[in-house]
Amino acid sequence: MQQFRVHEVAPSTPSAIPAGKVLIVIDVGDSTLAPHQAEQSKTYYFRQAGRSLPAPHFYLETLRNRLIPPYSM
Repeated sequence: MQQFRVHEVAPSTPSAIPAGKVLIVIDVGDSTLAPHQAEQSKTYYFRQAGRSLPAPHFYLETLRNRLIPPYSM
């Protein structure tokens, strides 16, 4: 993972978060290695509204045509 942020959610009053517990949200940045393909089905996926969906053709072409920064070794 290249980019991520960790946030603790402040509970409201009243809250569904039990006393003495916290809710942690991890925000993961976009992958520079996209598109990603499922190994068994060979289907490419993308994230939309918190869900993984099969990627449409135009999305794959857009990703393939972007500039990819050189890898550092």
